[in-house]
Amino acid sequence: MSEAVKQLKEAVLILIIFASAAAKADRPEKIEFVLSSDDTVVFLGGTNMVRLQRSGTLETLLTHAFTAESKGPRFRDLSWEADTAGRLGTVVERWRPDGFGGRGDQFKRVGATVAFVQFGLLESMHGDDGLDRFREDYSNLLDELREQGIRLVLLTSTPFETPESPHVPDLKRHNESLRKYDSVIEELGEKYDAIVVNLNLDYPFALTNNGMHVLPENQETVARTIVRQLGLNMPPLRKLSDLHMAVKEKHRLWYDYWRPANWKLLYGDDSRRGFTRGGEDYIPFREEWSRLIPLVERAEHRVWAVASGELDPGHRRP
Repeated sequence: MSEAVKQLKEAVLILIIFASAAAKADRPEKIEFVLSSDDTVVFLGGTNMVRLQRSGTLETLLTHAFTAESKGPRFRDLSWEADTAGRLGTVVERWRPDGFGGRGDQFKRVGATVAFVQFGLLESMHGDDGLDRFREDYSNLLDELREQGIRLVLLTSTPFETPESPHVPDLKRHNESLRKYDSVIEELGEKYDAIVVNLNLDYPFALTNNGMHVLPENQETVARTIVRQLGLNMPPLRKLSDLHMAVKEKHRLWYDYWRPANWKLLYGDDSRRGFTRGGEDYIPFREEWSRLIPLVERAEHRVWAVASGELDPGHRRP
């Protein structure tokens, strides 16, 4: 994509966001969004949240905004493909409760103080019949977050689009239903004193090619929509390229820790087998896995250094 096209897309996007904000001018007083170096931000949601986090775009912009004197907030991705408000893969996947505990335990484990939460896209495909269940499931999740004093940012979903392939059903027919689920999210936002970010906008270009999952090249569009509605005016991502690379490396390490490729070897029945216990020339698998934590912390300090304008120490991978 050429630089001119990128700049045009951003200019159009700004107009869309301002128009959206003006339409909500009659809402109650705005909740200010701030992060400190004591905060740990968690991300909950389905495939679009997984891909947004993998892209590093939103986390880069938030890190740039709130890092000072070589210290900034921490970010922990708990999202999982196909998650819904009532079913979090980080909790229900096999053997994970044995290793990380239940939903509330996991929030405590990572020290969550702020949560970005995005649900409703998959649930909206159930239509009106699923609204009450969605409200109940989402409320239960928000209750658990609030019990731990976690501040909330609720994201609506980007709209369904017509897929590029004529062989895939046209998902745009679910948009009327999606707006009803967005209304539930607005309602819950008021109930739980949460910030609500509206991503269900009339974008002037397609965000997806399958009708529901945002493409890698459009993740910055989504991220910038979010930060602008949070009241942050961020530079283009291309001007934060070093920070962006550092954030993506940190996320890679965190992902390998939080979602190891062979969880069965850690807490499943294979954990009792001899080849997982180490030997003369290699350490036990669980010990090797646990060594990712200091690597995540080191990568985090690199992120803060770059965000503070210091010399990039490099990823120093083992």
